Amino acid sequence: MEKDNKNLVNRFYEEVGITGKIGRIEEFISKGYTEVFNGIRHQVGIEGATAHIMGVRQTYPDLHITMKSSSEVGAILAKLDKAEQ
Repeated sequence: MEKDNKNLVNRFYEEVGITGKIGRIEEFISKGYTEVFNGIRHQVGIEGATAHIMGVRQTYPDLHITMKSSSEVGAILAKLDKAEQ
């Protein structure tokens, strides 16, 4: 199951986060999606996740991200290649 979750997260970043194709966000994000900011949980749902992706893409239109799996930390790492305002 952990591997399935990692694959899902990786697919989300590759297919939505990197490309900005928010029309597919509901395939990956639940209505109860929660983000943590400064140690406080915020239930933002699909709308909040969509706004976040759109905001990042608008702020950094030349953003390029390379996904890299890291079994050492058990997480998916994103490397920022280029971002210009």
